[in-house]
Amino acid sequence: MGIEEKNKFSFIMPNLNGDLYLEDAIKSFIAQSYGNKELIIVDGRSTDNSHKIISEWTRRFNSIIWVDTVDTGLSNAFNIGVQRSSGDYIAFFASDDTLCTDVLVKTNDVLFNNSYDLVFYDAYNKFPNGVLAYWKCHTPSINLDNLILNGPNFGGEDFFIKKEIISSLKWDEECLYAPDYEFILRLVASKDVVQKYLNLPFTINKHHQCNISTLYSKEQDDEVLRIIEKYNINGMPTFVEKKRNGEKIFFPKKKNWKGYVPKFLKKIYHQNIKEKTSLALHPQYLKTSYSQLGEDLIVSFIFKSRGCIKPSYIDIGAHHPEYLNNTNIFYQEGSRGVNVEPDPILFCEFEEKRKDDVNLNIGIAESNSILDFYIMAIRTLNTFSKEEAERIEKENNIQVKEIKQIPTYSITDVIKKYCDGIFPDFLSIDVEGLDFEIIKKIDYSDTFPKVICIESVSYSENGNGMKNHEMMNFLESKGYMLFADTYINSIFVLKAFWIL
Repeated sequence: MGIEEKNKFSFIMPNLNGDLYLEDAIKSFIAQSYGNKELIIVDGRSTDNSHKIISEWTRRFNSIIWVDTVDTGLSNAFNIGVQRSSGDYIAFFASDDTLCTDVLVKTNDVLFNNSYDLVFYDAYNKFPNGVLAYWKCHTPSINLDNLILNGPNFGGEDFFIKKEIISSLKWDEECLYAPDYEFILRLVASKDVVQKYLNLPFTINKHHQCNISTLYSKEQDDEVLRIIEKYNINGMPTFVEKKRNGEKIFFPKKKNWKGYVPKFLKKIYHQNIKEKTSLALHPQYLKTSYSQLGEDLIVSFIFKSRGCIKPSYIDIGAHHPEYLNNTNIFYQEGSRGVNVEPDPILFCEFEEKRKDDVNLNIGIAESNSILDFYIMAIRTLNTFSKEEAERIEKENNIQVKEIKQIPTYSITDVIKKYCDGIFPDFLSIDVEGLDFEIIKKIDYSDTFPKVICIESVSYSENGNGMKNHEMMNFLESKGYMLFADTYINSIFVLKAFWIL
């Protein structure tokens, strides 16, 4: 992470009556911390609530574009979206899927000094019974023979292709059920593809009763066989028929496996469920963390150990209501608090997802004022500190994208106005270079937090950030003890609260 946002990524999302899942898909796009991106939604035919949802999100975010052209099908809708796109790389994005965390940042890191025609990924498959199975690409490179022999190596939603290539080849609009598979076969048949496999999940693909593979499984099977016949110039045994481990491979007939799913994937699925991840997939053993390094689970343990089931909180530099957030775990369990986020773009998400909290689009400073706010190419590094912004630019080559003037208030005034003068139980603070200045302004003789989670190391792309020992010593002098340290963040607990 931390490299300049060199490449623009475009997602093309055809949609037809997908309001049940559409908003989650859009939110997963917005949650990507990488800024140089666009989502193009092609939908001129929906009769459900989709158009209302799309209209609202396009109003709020310039990076979301609605093309309301009446398309003639999935492939035509995708081609329409490609024509409107302005990205360097294009991906198909189904309206019932969600993007995995920070895939764009990780992809840009790989592409920064390299040029690939095709980048492809693993994925998750989520089934109606709640099972989440990992789809791992069966080979790190593709060619015509192994695609015919082994079947699709990755999902249609799990690859980026250079725009110049997709603009030239396009999706075949005569393919109604498996256009992604046909496109990849046609691509590798037409040129030597400079390709890169990234061993990380790209999307969570939801399997439900309205999937093409469910509704039109027979039609999809027939189309796949026609595609294979067209491109099987070397007479390879197909993934439908070839023998593997002495068995013929047929389309699975199990209830939950409709459509063209090769035997190798069925084996991987059952192996994951029965042998590797069966324990982790049981809900009673799952622990959900929204934090960067699991800090919220540690803080939750502290409060529950002391009988505080619903701690109040103030989150300064909250960034996003869920992603890399230290207080969402408490909000989900019924706690309420105050979120402070000065970035106007990031702040919009809090009004949507944390409606019962007090959400403040301000900054925290020594006094009430209006200050320059430096919006960085990676928005998690936004800061009011000019010195910190310049250091990040110099040492990490992460540029200031914009400077906005944002109102600021003192921590004392915020506590008085929005917390009835009583400091919340939990303080989470991450303000890139000004954390120490803010906590020094707390009146520790009057009202103060029981637990503090604070960023305690300076940002460094190469991992050699400096720990702020002066800040840590200061908190210990105010009656706190260091309970846990994840290197990036430190968790302090008031001794009088923890030691009985």
